[in-house]
Amino acid sequence: MEECYLCYEVGALAQGLRAPASHAGGRWFESITPHLRRVVVLGGSGSIGQQTLSLLSTFSQEYRLVGVSVHRQLEKVYPWIERLHPEWIAVTDEEGLHSARTTYPHLPLIDQSALYEKLATERIDIVVNGIVGSAGFWASWYALQNPAAQLALANKESLVFGGKWLEPFRNRIIPVDSEHSALFQCLIGEPPESIEKLILTASGGPFRGKKAGELAEITPAQALAHPVWRMGARITVDSATLMNKALELIEAHWLFGLSAEQIEVWVHPQCIVHSMVLFRDGAMKAQLSSPDMRLPILYALSYPRRLAFSEGRWQPFLNGHTLSFEPVDEETFPTLGYAREALRRGGAAPALLNAADEVAVEAFLEGRIGFLDIFRWLEWSLVQPETLTSPSSPQELEALEKDFRQKVRSHFLGV
Repeated sequence: MEECYLCYEVGALAQGLRAPASHAGGRWFESITPHLRRVVVLGGSGSIGQQTLSLLSTFSQEYRLVGVSVHRQLEKVYPWIERLHPEWIAVTDEEGLHSARTTYPHLPLIDQSALYEKLATERIDIVVNGIVGSAGFWASWYALQNPAAQLALANKESLVFGGKWLEPFRNRIIPVDSEHSALFQCLIGEPPESIEKLILTASGGPFRGKKAGELAEITPAQALAHPVWRMGARITVDSATLMNKALELIEAHWLFGLSAEQIEVWVHPQCIVHSMVLFRDGAMKAQLSSPDMRLPILYALSYPRRLAFSEGRWQPFLNGHTLSFEPVDEETFPTLGYAREALRRGGAAPALLNAADEVAVEAFLEGRIGFLDIFRWLEWSLVQPETLTSPSSPQELEALEKDFRQKVRSHFLGV
């Protein structure tokens, strides 16, 4: 990859604004003024989705909710449906859709295939992908088939699973993860050849400073007690193992076109510096803000503008706050090394590493394995012959990943 993502012209990312299509007699949306940006929120029941819907409500003079998706938990977005009146609501789980049609017969409900068609063909300005897990790749894929849509990406697995296929569209991807949003902001206007290293910051999770011997008896409840962020169960456990940073390293490789050797991770317990860039002349840029996911979400929605948001203001240095950084203890938390090895192997390796992690975290949360077993499963996954394959399509990789998940379960759990 010869170009850095952030060096594309602003005009390539800021989509033109259009008036919405007319609708005959629908009660769930009204005619709106042409300046409203048309937004779809995927994963509306999750943390990113809920915060995005809140922002759309706050900035209703700027944005129009076109559609929202959930897997099952429609009740979690129903209050937003009543407030924001989307044109359609997708329920991607078949049983969940059947139940929703019984409970909410008045809603314009659609299934997963109709969702993908709408993402690819409807007039949409921004798709916010807050889906959790590798299923989020397909939502990203279909959204990027729509030449008018900009993808605000919070789904890590989209790039970990399918970076090879999404990379050609990176001029329409605005990262929502706080770390990648920070890098995005630091790199605007900087030529690719000026970049020496990208530095992702990590809170260190709830077990920062502990050694392997102290982690053997860690319980799921302890792993889910993150000291700063409030997130879903899988990503919180990934934060405890630092697997989230491993996935972010892979994401940064695809987003910004830099090698794994040019991407570092520093522990920063205060979670105020969200990432940094080291340039060839020795200068560094950092993006600082309060640990509030609404800020990178709002930035992705409003880019290249910045909307006034009083709740995001913070003055840490005037209140005696200090900032500290330390290296990652990769002996205790080896997941960053796994990510580098996966990128070195290429092909299916990153996707299969992520698949093994999803299966391992699920088993840990169910109490079937210990915390340190997660690392053992990940290390095993990288030496399997499947990681050396190079699928020719995302469909082929998806089939390989499905089989690999079963291989992991069978090998470690006997199921």
